[in-house]
Amino acid sequence: MHAFATSARTSTRDASKANPYHYGHIPEVTVHADGSGSIKKHYCMGRISHELVEVMPDERTALMGDDAANGGLFMFVADRPRDLSSARFMSPSGRKKTSEGGGSADLSWIKLGTRPATRSRRWPNKLKARDIVDAKGEDRRKRPPYTKIPFNGNPTG
Repeated sequence: MHAFATSARTSTRDASKANPYHYGHIPEVTVHADGSGSIKKHYCMGRISHELVEVMPDERTALMGDDAANGGLFMFVADRPRDLSSARFMSPSGRKKTSEGGGSADLSWIKLGTRPATRSRRWPNKLKARDIVDAKGEDRRKRPPYTKIPFNGNPTG
């Protein structure tokens, strides 16, 4: 059984009602002066396995990594400080210059999208995996235009 189906059954008691697009969004936890707290899910920060999210001193920019082999690096730039409801989401593109000491590269940032949280919050309820993924039962490596992409370090895809 896939890990998602197992966690979906645990959290919803019915894997058929679970939607993978409800998972993988970053939560913001606020602790109030009286000791109570609140949690808000931020859909417009992207749906990845967030790791090491670092908010910069401008209180608008967050750098984050995707916790998967062959994952990515992303930058989220909010329209206003301390307000994660609307922003630009970007990924770097670059060419490695050196290998010494971990290496260096010239980077530029590719804009992946801009979306207000109100629109981002609605799409997980509308989409299913079959809406955005073209899945075939036979070996996809034998059918152009499919290209094998290793996932999580697995060279067999």
